[in-house]
Amino acid sequence: MQMVTKVIYNRGFVCILQVSGKTMFSGAFCCGSRIPIEFHLEAGHLLYFYYESAMARDHFDIAVKLSGLDIHLTG
Repeated sequence: MQMVTKVIYNRGFVCILQVSGKTMFSGAFCCGSRIPIEFHLEAGHLLYFYYESAMARDHFDIAVKLSGLDIHLTG
């Protein structure tokens, strides 16, 4: 089971890095779509699940910035 978890983590991490490098998802370009916001929320959730809290926080911060909301996450 641990091997499966490691494979999922590695594939997820590689996908997050690849997609994060795209202009649309970097925060430099937002076409009025919710897709970049949802991507960063999901990436943050996956990273937080695997105890990568610093990287997760970065994705959550980008999602907040793109959404224009003023929220504070705790926990």
